[in-house]
Amino acid sequence: MKNHHSHLRLLLSASLLAGMFSSSNAQGVLTVGGTVIDAISGVPIPFVNIVVRGTNSGTSTDSLGNFTLLLDTDELHVVTVTHIGYEKWVKEFIALSPREIRWTVKLPPQTISFSEVSIVAQRPFIQRRAKYVLTAADFEKIGEPDMDRALRHLLPEVASTWDARVRDEEQDFTLYLDGVWKESFNVFSIDPYTVKQLLVWEPRLSPIGMPVVQGNLVVSIETQRKQ
Repeated sequence: MKNHHSHLRLLLSASLLAGMFSSSNAQGVLTVGGTVIDAISGVPIPFVNIVVRGTNSGTSTDSLGNFTLLLDTDELHVVTVTHIGYEKWVKEFIALSPREIRWTVKLPPQTISFSEVSIVAQRPFIQRRAKYVLTAADFEKIGEPDMDRALRHLLPEVASTWDARVRDEEQDFTLYLDGVWKESFNVFSIDPYTVKQLLVWEPRLSPIGMPVVQGNLVVSIETQRKQ
């Protein structure tokens, strides 16, 4: 009987310790509310992109520049706030406890200027024949997490809206993603922060193995990881 009671006490102690351990390590949720404003005029900025790097978490500001972001506690987060025409705002921090905090994010206006095209010796033909060349620095500079919007902003001569491309094939383009032909709507699945290089060719100058399938231009996107 004594051994039976001792066994019960051990089981109860183990159960209690397990409960204490799980409760002490349970994640909570940190609620971040805030407003994004123009650093010079103080005017709220609507439709700003707010993204947690490396996750699918994110949101955007409403018409009054307000936002709410939910983050797990006890994790390192890198939050980026971006809007075309403004400098990128980045905050890296650890949410230590479930609570509510508020940020006022001030974005300084920015004039976009793109890097010059540099000819890489190993790929002279591809670089020289390209109509447009974009690098990772160009996508990082504008800080737009939506690839379709980023492409339309950086290369409006190349990328129309998806609706326009569907209605008129002449406004579409042939997409090669990491060397493989894809329908152009696949740009929606690309993370701009993974792009190493983007090249655009006219049909007669496109590389061997990258023929025109649709539209009037060939767009090749090389990423840091295979899609």
